[in-house]
Amino acid sequence: MTQLLDLPIELIEGVFSYFQNRSDTGTNDLLQLCRTCRVLRTIAQPLLYVDVRLINKGFINHDEANTSLELIARQFSRTLESRLDLAGKVRSLSLPAVGGVKVDDLINTLHNLQVLYLGLLELTPKYPPKFLTLSNRVSVNKLYVESASHVNLANFGPLLVQPSLERGTFHSTVASYGNAFGKPLSLSHGSVLLSELILEDCFMRERCLCEFLKACKSLKSFRFRAANCLNLRFQGYHVGETFLVTPVQILEALEIHRTTLESLSLNFDTCGAGFDDENFRYPGFSSFRRLSKLCIESHRLERFEHLSPALETVRLTHAVRARMLHLFKQDPADIQQRFCPNIQSVILTVYDMETHSASYAQFIGGGYEKASSEDFHEIRSSKLKFDFVITDRSASELDEYHYGAFSKLEDE
Repeated sequence: MTQLLDLPIELIEGVFSYFQNRSDTGTNDLLQLCRTCRVLRTIAQPLLYVDVRLINKGFINHDEANTSLELIARQFSRTLESRLDLAGKVRSLSLPAVGGVKVDDLINTLHNLQVLYLGLLELTPKYPPKFLTLSNRVSVNKLYVESASHVNLANFGPLLVQPSLERGTFHSTVASYGNAFGKPLSLSHGSVLLSELILEDCFMRERCLCEFLKACKSLKSFRFRAANCLNLRFQGYHVGETFLVTPVQILEALEIHRTTLESLSLNFDTCGAGFDDENFRYPGFSSFRRLSKLCIESHRLERFEHLSPALETVRLTHAVRARMLHLFKQDPADIQQRFCPNIQSVILTVYDMETHSASYAQFIGGGYEKASSEDFHEIRSSKLKFDFVITDRSASELDEYHYGAFSKLEDE
């Protein structure tokens, strides 16, 4: 019977993949084997360093960041200093940016790093990464930053202008430029080569957003979800309406990418803006001539004439009966012929009003009714040349679905 250590390296990698895809228990078992067998360690350890996760996405805990996570990150850094061969194996790294861990120096040793996730766990980090001395050999193509507080984009300037960077994601952050939040971000127009930019739960000043989008040369995909104002106030930020980026400002800032933008997802329903607030209605998407995928809230869209003629898939979330009947009062065939000749799929997401959170109390009190499949029986029974789908989601699932469904759409 052939022993494990006698197998070719390709089969060893297959065995490891089997462990890795099953559960954390399988990976831990393999780690224990590595510790007890030097020969196996020389084979398996490089495989274990391909995808290093010192922190999971969505996990922000200040107490633990000051203790165990910092110790783990420092030990990982010391290991790479003595094992440069392992540093060359790392393709994906999830790292807590905590005091005592020199992120800049660590990244410079990972010449084959492609995906970088940074968890900014401390409100006032002892060592905030600034990426001021990046090596020319660094070639990260996906950056994901998650913060428990605000993040100064100026710290990421040198990383954002890397020619290899394709996707940038900033999540649960208060992104800002100057004043109380640090030095302004100085990026020349067109210096950022990102094709996809994602800003989730972000509270940004209009000037900050405009300058950031101007720095991007040719965006193909953009996602924006406004921050929850209640959460920001709990963190001590005094949020007023003058500091909220509106749909009008977003689309005006995106005009610079109107000839390249293909996918767009916007969500302002977490920012506390009134559902009848004219400042938070979408003025139109017709100038985006290549926009083929769109995901927005239904009640912020006035008419189908405002959509891009290049659209192939439209997802309308937060669907309510009155708004949907208003939008679809025209003949569906006429909608396709006049406004969206390339449309292939229209998806409505309705939700349960009774389970809606307190932040939507104004909406509930307005007497709106949620849309249902019965409301669109006539439309669905007509001879459509595009798919018409209705899904039903509770409020607790709605925001997650808004982005989760769009992510799946992006992968299609």
